[in-house]
Amino acid sequence: MTPDALIGGFTDAPVQASHAFRAALNALSRPGQIETLHGASAPAPLSSAAATLAMTLFDGTTPVHLAGAHNSPALRDWITFHTGAPLVDAHAASGGGYQVDDRLSPFLVEGAHVELPHNFVS
Repeated sequence: MTPDALIGGFTDAPVQASHAFRAALNALSRPGQIETLHGASAPAPLSSAAATLAMTLFDGTTPVHLAGAHNSPALRDWITFHTGAPLVDAHAASGGGYQVDDRLSPFLVEGAHVELPHNFVS
């Protein structure tokens, strides 16, 4: 495990996770609305907004597939340490999980704002 995996988590998990969950619900229910997320920081290329969503939505029962530039040892360690989510290959994630890849870049990589595409959660 890399030392960077131990940093970047929530400082007040219940409050920050509930704020992030509310922001995600608002963004999903109001297409085009931009929400501000902050509270977590992960290794590049994951933005603060994406890290905050990951800490809010991923858990030990949520398969996560990291693809492209996101499939790095530092990010794998960070997600495993902070969320407990099992990292799987693309085939396993297709049965009901999250795929983190470069397609999220326009939505989650710039700053701490998030505008989720209508098909973000599948």
